[in-house]
Amino acid sequence: MKHVLMMALAAGALLFTACGGTPGPTGATGTNGNANVQQYTFGSRTVTGSTQYNIVGTTQAQLDSSVFLSYSQLNQTWYPVPGVGEGAAYQARVNMYVLSGGLAYNVSLITFTGATYSTPKTFESFRIIVVPASAVTTLSAKGVNFNDYNSVRKYYNLPE
Repeated sequence: MKHVLMMALAAGALLFTACGGTPGPTGATGTNGNANVQQYTFGSRTVTGSTQYNIVGTTQAQLDSSVFLSYSQLNQTWYPVPGVGEGAAYQARVNMYVLSGGLAYNVSLITFTGATYSTPKTFESFRIIVVPASAVTTLSAKGVNFNDYNSVRKYYNLPE
């Protein structure tokens, strides 16, 4: 999208110059967009032990060259996945692999001793954000906290 906008601006400048007009002053530099960042949102799901989210169309190349950030929402609070879950009662772990149709994103809930956490947890929402690895250095340099979904969402101007 950024490239299309740049091409349109360049074409407009050429047209204006070809008509003999004087170019105006250079405009202010806009903010960087998030054209390469993708967010996938999954609805409410009760998890007992583990669950799988599928992202259709994800390739091995994308898996190899991207960072996947994920968050579960419980009682209107976002928790980073992998990470410690609600009430520090369990840990959430992730295992990803590409199938023929896309990415299988497996989330397992375990106790701190490594056993399966068998108490059902209802994720009100689950979000996976896919960021090209080249953009992650910039993200951390700007002080964005990867463990805070709202911080990442605001930085990339993603919908709530």
